[in-house]
Amino acid sequence: MRRNTNNIPRFFLALLAAFLWSSVTTTVSLGSNVSDLNLGATEEHWLKVLNTIDDPHDVPCVQCHPNARGGDRPEQYDIAEDSIELCRRCHDREDLHPVNVPLPASVDKESMWLPLGRGEFYGKIVCLTCHNIHANNLYRNLLRGEDLSRRSREEFLCSTCHGTGLMSKSPHDPKSKSCSFCHTKTPQSDLPLAKFLRPDIQNRCNFCHDTLYGGHYLTVNPFPDLADDFRNDLDIPLFQNRFTCISCHDPHSVENRKTKMLRDDYLKLAAESNRINPHWKDVMCISCHSGTPDKNDPKLKFGGDIDVLCNRCHDGKIARNDVHPTGKEPGPTVQIPPSMPLTDGKITCETCHDSSLQEGGESRDSVGRRNPNFLRDGPINRVEFCLRCHTPESYEKMNAHNQVDEVGSVKTRVCLFCHSSLPDVKVAGIERVGFDVESLNDYCAVCHGSSKYFRNHPVGPHLVQPSRSVLRAMDAVEDNANIELPLYNEMVTCVTCHNPHQDGVLKVDSASKGAGHKKRLRLAAGRRCISCHDDKGTY
Repeated sequence: MRRNTNNIPRFFLALLAAFLWSSVTTTVSLGSNVSDLNLGATEEHWLKVLNTIDDPHDVPCVQCHPNARGGDRPEQYDIAEDSIELCRRCHDREDLHPVNVPLPASVDKESMWLPLGRGEFYGKIVCLTCHNIHANNLYRNLLRGEDLSRRSREEFLCSTCHGTGLMSKSPHDPKSKSCSFCHTKTPQSDLPLAKFLRPDIQNRCNFCHDTLYGGHYLTVNPFPDLADDFRNDLDIPLFQNRFTCISCHDPHSVENRKTKMLRDDYLKLAAESNRINPHWKDVMCISCHSGTPDKNDPKLKFGGDIDVLCNRCHDGKIARNDVHPTGKEPGPTVQIPPSMPLTDGKITCETCHDSSLQEGGESRDSVGRRNPNFLRDGPINRVEFCLRCHTPESYEKMNAHNQVDEVGSVKTRVCLFCHSSLPDVKVAGIERVGFDVESLNDYCAVCHGSSKYFRNHPVGPHLVQPSRSVLRAMDAVEDNANIELPLYNEMVTCVTCHNPHQDGVLKVDSASKGAGHKKRLRLAAGRRCISCHDDKGTY
């Protein structure tokens, strides 16, 4: 439902200011769980948007504030029940952190900045102590506080009450008495995990480690490319027939903390799977090395053929391939600097990439923070890197967009930079031409490969499979404007919006739109967004 925005601005600005203030304040009153909100809205504005404004839980405000009367005093927006009972209406699973408990004796209550309960829970920890329920646009899990150090948000927030001694209570410590954090009773080897392991084990692991929100496998098989019988021969425990954190990590393997407590059998599978990214992970050296490497013998798999080793994953299907040739001797216009080694006089993946730079890559101060592609001689923009070997005079001739010579003839050799065979320039349709890559963006990335293009341009996720509504809009524009907005493998690519051809190459009017125009854009300014998103305006 579309909102009537005419009556929202003043209320919304006041509400937003209250949210921002509540997230950074350090002087919240001890006995209040709502006093850090200062909703400066009039009764008129409040009543008009009460059931329509967005909130972090996607429920009407009256569900938590049934007695809201409007005004500018916090008590006029008070909740009818204490926050514990209120939250348990929906969050009925057992709390990972105990509530209705007093602060640790070591905490100075006078300087305490987190709000505590009131009434029968006065001075005790309640749900709102750690969670600011109105901070949906600020922090994940609605956690309070703002830590400018390099610690995780949970580590910073937890240390407010627990100090630096929290790690001594780790359930991974064999001397700890925290077994009940994960177990419902004493484990037994002859019983299935479900008999003694808590059903919300994923949440309990994530409570401290905070990895699931980054899409860290999320209970799916991390080895879909390996046969099940291969996996079943190893110790990869499943919980209720699904993968969990403990399938790959052994929570009792304290001696393997440096390797993230990964199970030995997991590492064996990871070394065989091409779905596990080995880069910048010291523990994953086994993906490429069959033993401990040394200067004289790197002990590489596949007989030491670095190109075969890299293309095991970088084949364009699992990981992005590279259109730069390997296994060939440099041409006469190429000057390879001494810092970029050849193998038997030929270019390999190691010519440009120094894999040894990944050692210690998991450190916060690793070179990977500045050189994620472990390029030799350090990171620079793509064109400058190419000019280390290619002279500017010869590199200029390699521009894949210069497709017509001085007399107006098409340079067929340039066409083969992207196309697997010469296309018919008199026939429209991207499905009628061939390519050697899964994603056309790989061709564009050769020159336009910086984050400026692929992360920030254009704003929002565009290189995706379009929705039905977007497809309908694109079809309508193609018919009405006699233009092509091509998809490749049903995905939006760079060439959907940009025409990579030089003016005069394509002989079909609909396919040639944008060729020769500024930035090679197929659609004129003012029409680019609404051509696909017809809800943004009228074409």
